[in-house]
Amino acid sequence: MNELTEFLKALFTKGSVVVSNKLKAFSNVDRLEAAAVLERFSRLDRLEMPGEMPAFDREAALWAATFIYRSAQLILLRDEAAASIPKYLVDFPGSRDVAANYSVDLSFRFLPDVIKLAKGLAPGDPLVAKLEQTANLWPLSNPSIRLEGVSEDLEKILDHPTLSLVFVDRVIAAKNRHVLKHVSIRALIGAALGEHAEKVWPESQFTSTN
Repeated sequence: MNELTEFLKALFTKGSVVVSNKLKAFSNVDRLEAAAVLERFSRLDRLEMPGEMPAFDREAALWAATFIYRSAQLILLRDEAAASIPKYLVDFPGSRDVAANYSVDLSFRFLPDVIKLAKGLAPGDPLVAKLEQTANLWPLSNPSIRLEGVSEDLEKILDHPTLSLVFVDRVIAAKNRHVLKHVSIRALIGAALGEHAEKVWPESQFTSTN
């Protein structure tokens, strides 16, 4: 059975997934088919986006899909999680450019749900720390991010015409007031809310008289 491929098909179509209770390497065939699933999902996803998206980065997309799958496994295999994190939850080896950010997001848009599940089971677990650390490196997929400053990774997103719109829409949906202290993000949020600020997000402190 092609575990990663079937996992992605279920994730993208049903939202409910099944993972193996054994940590083993994916076959080359599984990885190839999983990459094809990710690319097809990317083509469909672009139809829903408000503008032109960056190119599809196959390696970044496949890395993120693998990371999500392994995270789900380690949530279930609690006794093995701590020792298995360095081997199975490795950092992305490439550049976190806009193409990588978009391609990773195909799977990582589900990462906040994975973190929530992991926290619910064991808030202080090393797995939770690793997941949160990784999520902070990919702000497009982490609309509830708590920013200490606008990082280089986030600047790349804010500088991209479409990714910035996607990020802002997600921040508004998440009602993340923490980012409002950052002038550049606040300006983008204000522009997106327009005259609807009081109705959509009254706590944002944007009003019709701003």
